[in-house]
Amino acid sequence: MNYLFDDHNTSAQRSIPSDDYPSGNETILIVEDDQIVIHPLRAVLKEVGYTVLVAENGKAGVDLCKTHDGRIDLCLLDMRMPVMDGATAFPLMRKERPDMKVIISSGYDQDEAAQRLLASGASIFLHKPVPLKRLLQEIRRVLDEE
Repeated sequence: MNYLFDDHNTSAQRSIPSDDYPSGNETILIVEDDQIVIHPLRAVLKEVGYTVLVAENGKAGVDLCKTHDGRIDLCLLDMRMPVMDGATAFPLMRKERPDMKVIISSGYDQDEAAQRLLASGASIFLHKPVPLKRLLQEIRRVLDEE
């Protein structure tokens, strides 16, 4: 299973009670190749107040980090993608955005590459599928860290 979150109703049209889910107004970059994950995740993050940017592989994520004029507060970075994987993209993205916080994720177990990224400054590794409420809580926790 390769879904970032695992609630029963992942429809982009659903309404999320703001009292139940952590929210924010920061900018989040999703670097993910799976459209089944991207569309509902983008909709949920927007619904709880975040500005959302999307890159469909690591190279596109690096390019967005270079060209986006505004802040990018946090990146949700998938580890396995075509064109450029998360392990290759991470240092290039951090070079462009050293203050950007990064949550890495994968449907596979935390491997040596993920451990290297954590040692290099990634905030946390999340194993997919991640329940939506936990994902939003982790995003908020990482954004609030000093």
